[in-house]
Amino acid sequence: MVDTVDTGDTVDTEETETVDMVDTVDTGDTVDTEETVIISNSFPRALLMFIKTIRTLEDMVVMVDMVDMVVKHLPFWTVFNSLDELKKRIQEIANADGFVIVTRRSKKIGGRTGRVWLECDRGGEHQSTATLRKAGSKKTGCPFYLLAVRNHPYETWEIKDGTIEHNHELCEDLSAHAFVRRFTPSEMKLIEQLTAQNMEPRKIFQTIRKQDPDRFHVQKDVQNVVAKIRAEQRQGLTPMQSLENVLMKNDFIYEIREEPGTEIVTEIFFLHRDSRVLWRAFPHVMMIDATYKTNIYNMPFIQIVGMTPTNKSFIIAHAVVSKERGDNFVWVLERVKAMLDECMEPRVILTDRDLALMGACAKVFPDASRLLCRWHIQQNVMKHCKGAFTDDDWKTFLSFWGSLIESPSIPIYDYHLRNMRKRLVECKRSRVFKYVYDNWLKDYKEMFVFAWTDKRRNFGNRTTNRVESQHANLKRYVEDRSSLDRIVGCVRDIVETQFGEIRKTFRESIEKTMKHHKHPMFQHLLGKVSHKALDLLHGEAIRRLDVLERFNSSCGCQMWHSCGLPCACRIEKYMREASDSTRRHRRLLAET
Repeated sequence: MVDTVDTGDTVDTEETETVDMVDTVDTGDTVDTEETVIISNSFPRALLMFIKTIRTLEDMVVMVDMVDMVVKHLPFWTVFNSLDELKKRIQEIANADGFVIVTRRSKKIGGRTGRVWLECDRGGEHQSTATLRKAGSKKTGCPFYLLAVRNHPYETWEIKDGTIEHNHELCEDLSAHAFVRRFTPSEMKLIEQLTAQNMEPRKIFQTIRKQDPDRFHVQKDVQNVVAKIRAEQRQGLTPMQSLENVLMKNDFIYEIREEPGTEIVTEIFFLHRDSRVLWRAFPHVMMIDATYKTNIYNMPFIQIVGMTPTNKSFIIAHAVVSKERGDNFVWVLERVKAMLDECMEPRVILTDRDLALMGACAKVFPDASRLLCRWHIQQNVMKHCKGAFTDDDWKTFLSFWGSLIESPSIPIYDYHLRNMRKRLVECKRSRVFKYVYDNWLKDYKEMFVFAWTDKRRNFGNRTTNRVESQHANLKRYVEDRSSLDRIVGCVRDIVETQFGEIRKTFRESIEKTMKHHKHPMFQHLLGKVSHKALDLLHGEAIRRLDVLERFNSSCGCQMWHSCGLPCACRIEKYMREASDSTRRHRRLLAET
């Protein structure tokens, strides 16, 4: 059949039976009759109908663009071995051209899928569901579609028909199309695995992005999948039911406190059984920080941390309280004390200057020495005093302040205090001295100045930085407003990892000998005390030579009082008397 179309006032058409169809388009004086397009009978009917309706030069340009896309891209004459193969190829072509293909409907033939209609994802009309959520739609009623047909009996697939027009601009960036951001089965499996490991969505997204940088995923896609996974895990339980479920499944000891006469939860206390083992073995120092609110309810989140003889930190317990008041803190600390089962109580408790918490510690552990975190004090001094100094003068003040805090004896403290006061008054900064003295030194110096704190068995702990470190570790796994069951899952992972690492340090102390520990003085201690203790003893042995012999200075005995280890002067005495007293004053690993 031959169609001749003149874009002038008249249209003449001749139809002739033939295998091929030739369209000759005359657009006026500029038409080159040699430019013809040979099109097979299998060409889409929609395009043939469009060709017959050409009236203007603009129509001609549109037709040429359509033919170009069909001939160069859409595989109308390609035979595919499967429907999946066909869809994959069509999707690749569509994405390259700036749109997305979706399946509109399918039809079964002989009990099996025989025809599939594919369309642009902007096809159809948006149907409002009348919900409260404000939502838009990308639907424009786009007419583009392709008909995929299964060839019987060859079981192959072909594109038989379609409309290749769009009523919208094609996209240069497909990231706004949810379809192309769908995760593959392997990606979904990876997300499930990483979610089970309590990895936060941001890091899961980064992991997937590194595996395939060309994918269109955005971080919100991962967040949605993770939220769906966690919702399925909760199985319709309330948040509190879900929390108790996680606590029981993961070997936690916990207790919940409710408001009298109601079911309103006011406090939650929990600790892992591995933490209980460590807490009973090493109760000497306890550090508490109640300044965090890392949970979806914005409730105070208490972290309690201890330390081992190998200088490793471990989580003792966590608690969530409704209010930062003495009664709430007392309830938490009583639970901590109960976990000791009549073992020795802590000798030293480190906190910041929270009066309610300090009072609770005094009530529950009256025999423990209470110390204040030096770092928190430094932050408060900086906040209230730095504005009164230039940068250089501030560094000078910090030097005086540091010397005052680190005074090894009361006479030296008094000397530094007089010196600092004199300097501040001379430079007309007496208000700075008034602040540090009235707020810190007057009533609390015994809790943070070395002349007093190092007379207590603090094992070198003068700050709550170990708690800060544990919280930073927890923050690697959870977001700022995480659910409590998620926090518990992360705590489980951290505790189990800590327990393994601590056991490793003990085995190393027993089985491994460090080169600098091979000293005759230590021969009876090797494999029986921790490497950390031997490091401290080695340091004191060196200090014995520097301080006592070379400079003829006093020892100070800080190591003896704060750690229970022989200090420089005692080591000197032992060396002279060839005594084995070191062994009597060390805590053996076997006893811990």
